[in-house]
Amino acid sequence: MSTATDPYQPIERKVEITRKILTEMMESPPDFFQIQTKSPLVVRDLDILLELQQRCELLVSMTIETDREDVKPLFAPLALGINQRLKALRNVHAAGINTQASISPLLPLTPDFPKRLQRIVDRIYIDSLNIGDGLKGKRSVQLGMPLLFQRNGFSKWYQPDIHLKTNNYFNKYFDEKIIFLSSSREYPLKGKICIIN
Repeated sequence: MSTATDPYQPIERKVEITRKILTEMMESPPDFFQIQTKSPLVVRDLDILLELQQRCELLVSMTIETDREDVKPLFAPLALGINQRLKALRNVHAAGINTQASISPLLPLTPDFPKRLQRIVDRIYIDSLNIGDGLKGKRSVQLGMPLLFQRNGFSKWYQPDIHLKTNNYFNKYFDEKIIFLSSSREYPLKGKICIIN
């Protein structure tokens, strides 16, 4: 929840569709359940998530594509602030739920980003525009991403192997077993999986 559309759209505050789905899942939970979001609103549902965690393996994954507030407006102007997302991840982790930072798509980072994730994540997922756009980078080229990176002085962040370089850097701070690269290692999942779009 979800591979295509964030389950915590702004309207979710009012309509609570995701919250209702989570409640219904209590009756017949999957073996593994992952929530993928950019929204701190996931914290609102901690009560249900803690119950659901008693019935299945649960992972809350927060998309944090960069830790640079000056970069975010160029690539994700409508996304909520980075500090808000980091705080939500910290709160979910502190509640005892497994968490993941999804650095996807990988955008220019500061050297301190790994330090900001320490003690608040159980997994890290790294994906770049060159490997994770569904067409091996062709879609990103069609969307003009190389030019956007170049215009803003970030060309070195658009290299084909940037995900590998980032992985090597993050390995200085985290055990390599908790870092997953797009298209290279799959999650060690067990049992049936539930994906809701």
